[in-house]
Amino acid sequence: MRPDFPEFRQTIFSYLEAQEYFERSTYLRGFIQFLKNGNLKEWHFAGCLAIDIRHNLADISEYARLIEDFMHSERAPSLEKLHKFIISHYPEQNLFSTQMHVFSQERFVRVIRKETVHKHFKTYYGDPTRDSDELEMELEGRKLTTSEVSGAKMIVWLTKYVDLERLIRDTPAEAQADRVCDWLGIPRDEASTGGGSPHEDEGKDVMVYLKYPDKLALECFQPIAANGNWECAMPLFMSYRHIDGWGRTFNHRDQQEAAKEVIHKHRRHSEGFFMAGVLGKVHQAPIDTGGILAELLARFE
Repeated sequence: MRPDFPEFRQTIFSYLEAQEYFERSTYLRGFIQFLKNGNLKEWHFAGCLAIDIRHNLADISEYARLIEDFMHSERAPSLEKLHKFIISHYPEQNLFSTQMHVFSQERFVRVIRKETVHKHFKTYYGDPTRDSDELEMELEGRKLTTSEVSGAKMIVWLTKYVDLERLIRDTPAEAQADRVCDWLGIPRDEASTGGGSPHEDEGKDVMVYLKYPDKLALECFQPIAANGNWECAMPLFMSYRHIDGWGRTFNHRDQQEAAKEVIHKHRRHSEGFFMAGVLGKVHQAPIDTGGILAELLARFE
């Protein structure tokens, strides 16, 4: 069902249709029409795309080339198919923000599901003569290491450790995982937290954080629409104007409480250990979509 928000439709779609690249290309005009006729998720993507272009977060020529190639090859476009198309084209196209910063004094932290940690990290002993064994089940306070740092679509999402630390300190232990997920824009619906057998879901509903080594120099990018996950039922990623090199998450439960976020590319790692902490079990909760379009419009303007 198409959303009913005339101001968003007029502002966002009129802006996109007026862009030179979109005006002169039949494929790009077709893509905008596909978004305009879509549901909330398509309008959400359109809002992020408009923010990226208006605030010079992305090279419009890169976006235009990607979308033209996608529309040329796809007779029945969908955001899910576009997401897969983007993943397959990451190696040869610059689908990252024009805002790249090298942070060397920042303390970064990554929040992920416990199952991901057990798949990709090992215990760190700090002794090169001793082999790292498989990761033990208890993670709290454990030093971890890995040869490569990566994530979905070969990118990793980070926030500031000092901000996460403050949020944890101000939240009861039993509510920490839920509040942190909402703060970071991580969905807590059934599709995201599991729903199968206990064995299948082991570690999927437990959130942990990994504090990066101190003073690790990282090339980071402010995230843009091309980096979001558009295959999930209701994406919560939202583009943000350029202020300080950090994006801002969308917290659908408390829009005044958003986290700073950046991404970095897949990289090999040999510079110290990650310190793990456990946030606890995340509980399922429906996504409140009521404020998405209004927040996109506010970020655009």
